[in-house]
Amino acid sequence: MTPAAAEKANIIELSEKKSMSEIHDTYQIPCRVQEIKIMVGQFSVVGDLLLPVTGTKHPVIIVVWGDGEAGRHTVGKPSKLIRIFIECGYAVFLEDKPGFGASTGEFSSDHMLHERAMILAKEAATLRGHAAIDPERVGVYGHSQGGYVMALALASGSKFDFVVAISCPAMNGVLQSAYLVGKQIQCEGFSKEMAERAASYYAQRESAQDYPTYLEAARYLDGIPLVRDVLGWGGIISEEEFKPQQPDREDFYDPMGQFSRLTAPALVIFGEKDTQADPVQGSESYQKAFEQNGNRFFRVAVLKDTDHNMDLTETGCWKEQVENHRSGGGRGVNPEFVKILREWLGWIKGEV
Repeated sequence: MTPAAAEKANIIELSEKKSMSEIHDTYQIPCRVQEIKIMVGQFSVVGDLLLPVTGTKHPVIIVVWGDGEAGRHTVGKPSKLIRIFIECGYAVFLEDKPGFGASTGEFSSDHMLHERAMILAKEAATLRGHAAIDPERVGVYGHSQGGYVMALALASGSKFDFVVAISCPAMNGVLQSAYLVGKQIQCEGFSKEMAERAASYYAQRESAQDYPTYLEAARYLDGIPLVRDVLGWGGIISEEEFKPQQPDREDFYDPMGQFSRLTAPALVIFGEKDTQADPVQGSESYQKAFEQNGNRFFRVAVLKDTDHNMDLTETGCWKEQVENHRSGGGRGVNPEFVKILREWLGWIKGEV
């Protein structure tokens, strides 16, 4: 069996999902939709491949979700992001995460990122053999946790012809969570000093190699209601239960080790008021990594008054994000983000 035939064999179902009028009702965007099911280990992954109405061979963008439940039907209707991709002439693949929507399988508690990367690698390989996809232009669009997934897929040997990283941390998961803890404490009105102390204790607790070091940090964090009750990151384990964390734990994975070797075109965008991923450290780290690697085809941008989701914001805090989502209000997506993304996608389509 040829490699192309082998990848096609991974497509369990590939069919026109709906008529054009029904497709408009589903995504509210003019496009053709095919449902694809891919078997990856213990996972059955189902997704929609959205294709522009005209043309035969399209570059494709695989959307790599961030943390939490996500799938084809969690995107906004209509989705401004998906509309941008389609209008720029790109096909788009949207998966249901395993355990959500039509996809099945349960992620491991300690290898979830690697399992997501394994799925992404198979999706890319499968789409590269699809009749409607240009096999030389298979790219990824990752948000937040999606940055770790993309880096691990690249580390496993998967190839992406272009990469878009939005609000993707440039540090390991322990330090990223510590940053988040500190920022959310500041959002509650507490001092910068207290926020920095809490962030430091979070990193100490997660990295502790002996029980006294762990206990000092755990007691401090458990005394903060936001950490204990809102984030659910409190609690104190006994000395008998304590085990030093191993360096190969996924939370200690630094994606910059892989992105520092990336030579494919890359677009990296952060929001200046991101309270979940550090935009200063992140933008500087990506810029330095690409420059040192000699990658000539990249852009790193930090957008003013913009949050983790690329929405315009006053604070960037969770409460504002949740309220905007709940009310359907807020100031909406930063138009500068839309402008940069459209321009960059147009450049990729014309040059790669």
